[in-house]
Amino acid sequence: MGKMFNQPYHVYHMLVYLCGFILFTEWLRPLAEITDTSNIPLFVLFAGFCFFVSMLNLSWWLSVPLKLVGLVYILDGLFIQEALFSKEWFLLIYQHLIYNLDIITSQQWGDMTPMFRSFLFLILLWLMSYLLHYWFVVAKRVFLFVLLTFVYLTVLDTFTTYDGDAAIVRTFVVSLLAMGISTFISLPLLKKWIMKHFL
Repeated sequence: MGKMFNQPYHVYHMLVYLCGFILFTEWLRPLAEITDTSNIPLFVLFAGFCFFVSMLNLSWWLSVPLKLVGLVYILDGLFIQEALFSKEWFLLIYQHLIYNLDIITSQQWGDMTPMFRSFLFLILLWLMSYLLHYWFVVAKRVFLFVLLTFVYLTVLDTFTTYDGDAAIVRTFVVSLLAMGISTFISLPLLKKWIMKHFL
């Protein structure tokens, strides 16, 4: 019975988290225009995969390998010509790792290879999928990320060549939906807390 009662709330959590992913894509869209970042659709695809795995709420020993496989697949498709997991493939990975670690220790950030920069960016997307799952589903702090998204888009629209009018409208609609669902989810919990402490 308890599982059946909680099932609708699980659907609501999934909807809120989906809104979080849509808002996060608004952070990625301008990168193709204001930076030299390419292959944005692939990064969005990887972010979507990470969000989906986080939404399933799998154990870490299952979710981490799945996301790692996705990360390796993206890097291999973009930068590596050698056969996957061959001797030459591992040798190339090792060479890139040693070179870029040396670059990092010498603080010559601009000399990092494109593959290593993409690797760091994919790790960031991975971490954001976990962070937004915590904010939107666990802590239910939707407003903070909504506010940051509006500030981000407004600054880009004002000070760069990026036209953020449509993005701001999309963000407003999705944010309204996310905060509405989040408030709806919290109402039974608030009622339960009031009855427990004051009635």
